[in-house]
Amino acid sequence: MELINELSLQPAPQDTHSANGLIDKMIKTHAKAKSLGFKKIRFHRVFEEIALLDGYTFRDWLHKTNNRLFKYLLLAAKVYPFINEEDEWAENEYLSRRYFFENDFIGRIEPQGLAAAIIYETLSVSLATHDFWKKEELPVFVTDETPEGVMLAKNIFNICAETSFESAAILDFVGRITDPVLLKTDIKPDEKDFKLASTYPTNSFAVANAESLGGLLLSMTAMERTRSSGLSRRTLVTVRSPCTFLNTK
Repeated sequence: MELINELSLQPAPQDTHSANGLIDKMIKTHAKAKSLGFKKIRFHRVFEEIALLDGYTFRDWLHKTNNRLFKYLLLAAKVYPFINEEDEWAENEYLSRRYFFENDFIGRIEPQGLAAAIIYETLSVSLATHDFWKKEELPVFVTDETPEGVMLAKNIFNICAETSFESAAILDFVGRITDPVLLKTDIKPDEKDFKLASTYPTNSFAVANAESLGGLLLSMTAMERTRSSGLSRRTLVTVRSPCTFLNTK
């Protein structure tokens, strides 16, 4: 799941042509994110209430676009509001703190999408309306609603283009927050070789299940999550055949 950074609607694009280009770029960014397991974009409002510029909303774009694929991708991805109504824990966390963002052309403001990105530990996706929103990380200040009022600085990983995923830091973050899904193939188990990388310690999962993985193609690091400790441990599995390894969330 990605959280739309509603602050990136500022500054507003100059015209509808520019606005359309920004939406196209956002959808291409999501398509890339989708290949890594991010199936939804969570918006802060319904489409008819999100204005790209005066008199032109996301809903207007949907009615006017001739790109049926992009229209389908956006409609299939959108969910709202920015915090899932069923996630009481997330709502409580949001209400127990205050979140602040500040820059030169917006000033000091309480964000919704960036706050939710902190709570859900996920990516924010920004419209490329300004060079500021093209940054890999966006700073947010968090204050506990307590008499002490301790303020913490948090950096949110941010994407605004397909090329955002060329960043090693973002790919590492994606690997840490997503679960691996192995793709099946017709290659027979006895035709595949499995070997643990010498730089990693022997792992019971990889050793015990090497044979059963014969029908699967791997090309990336297999992650074994240790949820009880909140940590994650990675084990590299090397496979001879060309393959893909996807993550979903």
